[in-house]
Amino acid sequence: MMAAANAAPFPTPTSPSLVFSGADAALLAARQFLARLSTPTNLLLAVSGGSDSTALLAAFCKANAAEARHRLAVCTVDHALRQGSAEEAETVAALCRRWSIPHETVRWAHDGVGSALQAQARMARYQLLAGCAARHGASLILTGHTADDQAETIAMRSARAGGAEESLGLSGMAETVLFDRRIWIARPFLTLSRLDLRAFLSTQDLGWIDDPSNDNPAYERVRIRQAGIALDGHLQRAEAAGRRRRASSQRIAAMLPEQLRLHSPALAELTLKDAGLDDPDMQRLLGLLAAILGGRPHGPGRESLAALIQALRGERSRFAASRCLFDRRGSRLFLHRERRALPDEMTLQPGAAVDWDNRFRLVNDSADPITIRSGAPPGTLDTGPDALVPPSVHRAAHATLPCPVHDPASGTMLPSLRMTPRLQPFDTFLPCFDTILALRLDALFDREPFFLCPVHDVLS
Repeated sequence: MMAAANAAPFPTPTSPSLVFSGADAALLAARQFLARLSTPTNLLLAVSGGSDSTALLAAFCKANAAEARHRLAVCTVDHALRQGSAEEAETVAALCRRWSIPHETVRWAHDGVGSALQAQARMARYQLLAGCAARHGASLILTGHTADDQAETIAMRSARAGGAEESLGLSGMAETVLFDRRIWIARPFLTLSRLDLRAFLSTQDLGWIDDPSNDNPAYERVRIRQAGIALDGHLQRAEAAGRRRRASSQRIAAMLPEQLRLHSPALAELTLKDAGLDDPDMQRLLGLLAAILGGRPHGPGRESLAALIQALRGERSRFAASRCLFDRRGSRLFLHRERRALPDEMTLQPGAAVDWDNRFRLVNDSADPITIRSGAPPGTLDTGPDALVPPSVHRAAHATLPCPVHDPASGTMLPSLRMTPRLQPFDTFLPCFDTILALRLDALFDREPFFLCPVHDVLS
């Protein structure tokens, strides 16, 4: 373990957005972050060997050394996408052995991965980190994302949003995010510059590994980086957008009890009010419901959402977006999954679980295999048709539910299938901006609430 740092004063941890600068920035930020953990916590540090993550490792080792209140472990994800990646992982492992920090290297098996390699690599990285965190008993993963990463993210999202300053996407990367409803990820260096992190490493006589892909202009982020961006301006935009997003999520959460009714896990009804379709929060809610009921990672894009809003201005209209069907009947808007492209018949073995249509988590609690078809008949998995719901809407919605059967030939029902709704996109990535809204949706869909972030003031 590295020697304890001098007890230099540092600001009281009341503002998560406080920016440190200079060669001591990494150590001060690490101390501040640890002070925001109200109980001793097992932390898993994601360290690739680059300057940012190496500074993360060195700063948190030093900040924790005086009291050793928290337990640290390190994970290196070897994506195996270029030569030398295994040797780089071993370099990190050697540094951890030097400081007596538990270390694990996890390798991504990506045979057969074709398109969207970067996106799949990102998802695989978080899956592997989450698995490693579970093995080490960690309740929080720390990554070394910096203000430079944040500014690049804001610049890319701003370009995609056509420069619209009101875009909530300009909130950028959240300080904390819940991944897969099982592990919180924190970014304690999100307001520190990469230059300051490297200055800190120099004071510690530590080097780092340069990933050649960070200079490859084939990637959008690299092109943004090479063009040069002003950190302060983009961080201010992110902070302002983050406040807007948090306020939007709170307003939507407040409107749900009055305006949204869930007739079943597959059928929602939204009450439309005068000028409601022009409300940005209502439009955001429509996109979110499309993702949830359609089982998509995200709601409709800008153009598709604009077309949806225009179509719904008619008193009686139907429109499909993100596999979700919107059926307006006066002031009542019914939403449910389209019947196209539903999953094929499948067999779920005893004790097995599956994410069905990205809308339901199915678990076989019986001692026998269960055959599952698409299209549950009315009354099978709910309390029966609601007298206030048009029969055609009820039939269409419940034809998109999973239907368990004993014998595919006889259609005899088997009641031992446990079904939990999935709520996209929050079940994959839930940023701290949206926790109030996600908690309200959990209650609406009758789900167990997710566990709160160990960083006690993350919502302040």
